[in-house]
Amino acid sequence: MTNFHPVDLAVLALLIICGFTGFWRGFIGAALSLFAWVAAIIAVRIGHVSAANIVHNWLGVGLFGANLISFVLLFVTVYFVGQWLSDSIGAKVRRSFLAFPDRVLGAGFGAIKGAIIAECLFLVIILINATFSTHYKHRVPLWLESAVSYPWLQNGSTAILDYAGIPDPSWIGQHIRENGKSEKTSWPIDKVASYRKKMMSKPIEEAFFSTDTDNDSKASEDATPSLPKKKNHPKKPVFKE
Repeated sequence: MTNFHPVDLAVLALLIICGFTGFWRGFIGAALSLFAWVAAIIAVRIGHVSAANIVHNWLGVGLFGANLISFVLLFVTVYFVGQWLSDSIGAKVRRSFLAFPDRVLGAGFGAIKGAIIAECLFLVIILINATFSTHYKHRVPLWLESAVSYPWLQNGSTAILDYAGIPDPSWIGQHIRENGKSEKTSWPIDKVASYRKKMMSKPIEEAFFSTDTDNDSKASEDATPSLPKKKNHPKKPVFKE
């Protein structure tokens, strides 16, 4: 019996699960469910600013809270309304004479959705590998490239990147790695060591809870000019007659 690669088994399992889900929901239900996601995103993009202003004026919350509340309200409301419509229409179609072709088309639609999810996960793995791996940062990991489904995943993910206009995840990971290195080495090592020694030699309350008033008072005392001392002149002798 031929052994299967773990990556190929994971991809196959994802396709079967998504295909079975699409068969159970039907093509109409799956398509309308996808339309609910798209409608929710469009509603947020179009009405987010107006809804945030209304929430800000009515509730008197800050800008961040108004933006967050408006985003949640718009997205959740439109999405659940779309899901309710998709479930209602899909249930009616599954009870009609179009039930079998609707389920077959739904299985194909679900398999396509599973393939897109697998290719997006492939891009995420490439990004994580290029960002954090110390051995394979400039190439695909061997455990992934040795899979039979690797050429298909690579071609599909490349098509997604070209269509969406997103840069290569290897290039993104390389820049993230370089920025992280520049941030980590921004302080000299000797300065970090000396400051650590300084912080550890102080009591905790003095290191973290010291007030600026003491420093200001010391600085003001040092900055106050001292008055010149008066010279003690010797008294002239007084001669009595």
